[in-house]
Amino acid sequence: MLTRRSEAGQTLAELGIVMPLLLLLAIGVLEVGWTLFQSNTIRNYVRESSNLISRARTFQEAEQAIVSASSVGGPVRIGVGEVDSRMILSVVTRGAAGVNANQVIVLQRHQIGDLNAESEIQTSGGTYGGAPDYVATDPENDTGLRVSGALPNGYVLPAGQSLFVTEIFTRRGSIVNFAPLPDTLYAAAFF
Repeated sequence: MLTRRSEAGQTLAELGIVMPLLLLLAIGVLEVGWTLFQSNTIRNYVRESSNLISRARTFQEAEQAIVSASSVGGPVRIGVGEVDSRMILSVVTRGAAGVNANQVIVLQRHQIGDLNAESEIQTSGGTYGGAPDYVATDPENDTGLRVSGALPNGYVLPAGQSLFVTEIFTRRGSIVNFAPLPDTLYAAAFF
């Protein structure tokens, strides 16, 4: 027959076994929630930025809007000199003349942030002018502007159309280092 004293000891032993598991589960839920919040934030930033550049806003205006939004105190900081993020703005189109005629090229490109990350829309280089639009200096003859490989998501660019792209890479902030989650988050929007 069990006494009250042995029942209390049994309860404490069970609590000692279950409590670390419950604590690990709670921390995991918080960490996953924080990561999803950061991911959702950068998805909103890329959609807004691509929307802005697709409506004839300059790259500089789109950049300023996203930098301002991220500086309000959100979970992700985007800006010049930010070591934990990179934002890449691109306009992809078909070349109209010269050696790039009918070739898919990156007509405009600008990036800010110091995180080591490359655009999903790869080129071999190309030369772009400065603010506010960062337009290719020789879109007809600069073969470095050509997109190497396919566009993301199998997108096929019809003649006469442009694809407005914003990509953001950011180092994931964490509450605790929870190994199964990615170190870098990525979001892109195509308009």
